[in-house]
Formats: sequence, C-alpha cells, structure tokens
Amino acid sequence: MGKENLLFAFCALLACETFAQKLYIGNTFSFGGTRTSVTDTDDDDKSVTAKSGNFSFALNPEFGVFVSDKLSVGFQVGASVSVSKPQALESNYGDIKGRTRTFLFGPTANYYVGLTEKLFWSPRAEIDFLLMKETDIYKDAEDWDKYFGFGFGIDLAKFEYRATDRLYINAGLGIGSISFVHAKATKWQEEDGGKTYKGDYDDNSTNTFSWGINNTITSISLGFKYVL
Repeated sequence: MGKENLLFAFCALLACETFAQKLYIGNTFSFGGTRTSVTDTDDDDKSVTAKSGNFSFALNPEFGVFVSDKLSVGFQVGASVSVSKPQALESNYGDIKGRTRTFLFGPTANYYVGLTEKLFWSPRAEIDFLLMKETDIYKDAEDWDKYFGFGFGIDLAKFEYRATDRLYINAGLGIGSISFVHAKATKWQEEDGGKTYKGDYDDNSTNTFSWGINNTITSISLGFKYVL
C-alpha cells in the first residue's frame, strides 16, 4: 500500500511539473486608427471640409497554458481607449469628439501552424465580457452612456515568433477578423444649459456583427508570451 501511494505521489508530481512547464504569462499592446477628409461647398458656395477619424490603443495582460504544441488556451483582462472625431463641418460642429473606454475579460485560444522552425501562423479566438463608457465631448459639456456586453471574435492575421524556448513574440495586422458584440446600455448622463441629468436605461441594447478581410491595415498589435 505504501509503495502504491509513493508511486501515485511521484506520478502526480511529474504531471504537475510537466503541466507547469507549459504555463505562460503575456501581454499584448495594440493601436490603430483611420482618418478621412471630404471637401464640399456650403449654402454660400464657400469651400468647407468635413473630417472624421479615430485612434485607439489597448493593453491585454493574459495567462494560460499550452495544451499541445498546436494549441494554447488562456484568460485575458484588458482595457482600451478609443478617441474619435465624427464627420462634421469644421465651421459648425468640428469641435465634437467621442471617447470610448472599455474594460474586458474572458477566455482565449490560439492555434499554431508552423511556417518555419520558429515562425508560426497563430489565428486567435476569444470570448469577451465588456464594460464600456461612450462619451460625446462638446465644447462646454459631456454626455455619456454606460454599457455592459459580451461578444466573440476571431483574428486571422496573427503570427508568433518563438525567439527562445521560453520567450515568444507575437504580432497582428488587423486585416482579417470576424466579430460579434451584444451591448446593453445601463446608465446615461446629459448636460444641458449648465444642468446635469442622469438616469438608468430600461431596455436599450445593440448587436454588432462584422466580418471580412480589409484591404488596409487599420490596427497593429505587438505582444509576448513567456513560458514559466
């Protein structure tokens, strides 16, 4: 009986040691943006320019485990900020800006296809739970809405370079993705004439689905995984 317990303890220790060698921690930083400009004439035949654009960046710490040489699963917690300027005539509403802050968490998975000995194509899938705050910024006031939501996404343009046995560098180009997001507005605030009004939404939800391969790179992500 004692030998069986000793053998079981040894096997359990060996399994834990093997599993621990495949654990990883990591972080990903992503940023991107777009900008467009349209020139037209107003009612007085004066040339005016309508501009729109946005810039965003995000940090996504992550930990997980390599289930095999071809598959890793993990859990991420991240935060992002996006700043936008809607298309508007500079002479009228050019000072309106938008800002979206997002906190997310959820499981992730990467699948690895070897391109060379150290370079891998690593498409990624994730499920996210989201807390968002969207703010419209005027010259003298700010209006905002708060949301809770969830979604899933698949990122096809991901690559990983295994610099050493423990340090893996990953990069994404943001040109191929599939995503779905369901968001429910929970609270709102509006400022009007120096007064502030606040309230709760009863039922105000949105569904956003996007897919495709863009012909331009709108975002870039850089990150790492360190195998413990």
